[in-house]
Amino acid sequence: MRSIRVMHVINHFGNGGAERFVSLFSIYSPRYIINSIVTRWSTIGYKYKGRLIRLNSNRILDYEDSKRLTLGHIIRAIILLIYTNIALLRYYLKIRPDFIFVHGIRRFYYIILLILLKHPNVIYVRHNYNYFFTRFPKLSNALLRAFTSKVICVSSGMEKQAIEILRFKPSQVQVINNGIDVDNINELSQEAVTDFEFDRTLRYVVTIGRACKEKGLDHLLRIANDLRYDTAFSDVRFIILGGSGHGRELLEKHIEELGLKNHIKLFEFKMNPFKYIKNATVFFLPSESEGFPYSILEAMACGIPVVSTDCLTGPREILDNQTDYFHLQTSGFYQGKYGILTPVMLTVTDLHLPLSPTEKSNELALQLVLSDKHLQKNLKIAGKVRVNDFTVTKTIEGYYNFITGIKS
Repeated sequence: MRSIRVMHVINHFGNGGAERFVSLFSIYSPRYIINSIVTRWSTIGYKYKGRLIRLNSNRILDYEDSKRLTLGHIIRAIILLIYTNIALLRYYLKIRPDFIFVHGIRRFYYIILLILLKHPNVIYVRHNYNYFFTRFPKLSNALLRAFTSKVICVSSGMEKQAIEILRFKPSQVQVINNGIDVDNINELSQEAVTDFEFDRTLRYVVTIGRACKEKGLDHLLRIANDLRYDTAFSDVRFIILGGSGHGRELLEKHIEELGLKNHIKLFEFKMNPFKYIKNATVFFLPSESEGFPYSILEAMACGIPVVSTDCLTGPREILDNQTDYFHLQTSGFYQGKYGILTPVMLTVTDLHLPLSPTEKSNELALQLVLSDKHLQKNLKIAGKVRVNDFTVTKTIEGYYNFITGIKS
């Protein structure tokens, strides 16, 4: 039987869930599936088997990089649109894929090509919550239906959105959770940290996230600032891994403004974040939105207790599906089977204001885990067990069953 040819189309290759999934998929997929990635910019930092095609290494148009849209931006975007579609078409004709998986379509640079191709097996993979889809559901639904036959969602919350907001039929949507390589994480977590010295007299809270609004790092700064004045938690330090992005300069400014340089260590993205996580007391995810956060699973694989906001999709599915948001709001935070769920924190306009009620709930959850060694032990054990439900092997098996189900 001829190999099944799979083509992954991804907007850019960085450090997020889509990128981690594609690289892991390319390492662990069955031998009879050929994996190819088409990307616009950046480089792969993960181990990779398969072929990477870089269509363009420059960022042409990104609203986050400019406060106003200029004529130059528009002209360059049109040039990129033409260039990208021609390059994609040439590559498509060369490999003739059986399946095209589109990982994120925020800028729609390749929609024209995919519509023209009328490929019967174009699959849209939803990795995260997207403002465009909820703000313009009719338009986004029309665009998706024009070229997509089915939708894969990385979480049940995403599935619900695809059906209720984008109006896809339940038969068109399937949930396949992202998976992690537990053994590889355990191995990498044993490496020595050489660029930072962990003080064993201190307790560390670690997080992973880009310096952007949806990752909630401004709330983390405010909580860190409040904690340092509490004598019971004055020994707590915060580590931010992957604090790059368009908001890094502002993040550094806020750390300076609050006088937190000795309390917060801000790192760029690390090829091996696990050795830092392994040395933490608590992993904290303060995000406003997620898809299916790899970082929670990775922290649990490292044996670190997790405190996470109960944002729209992802964390609750991992940490405890039994809770409901009403209970979370009325009780402050929820102690789940595998971690602590906290309310999403609302935007704050002034760093120096007292903590909001939702920020206070997150702080109290962190204080509970930081001070309760028995709880820490229980969450470590439970987390280690839980991650076995989300292995990369199970994810690949899900994709294989999905593909062969369509082929049959």
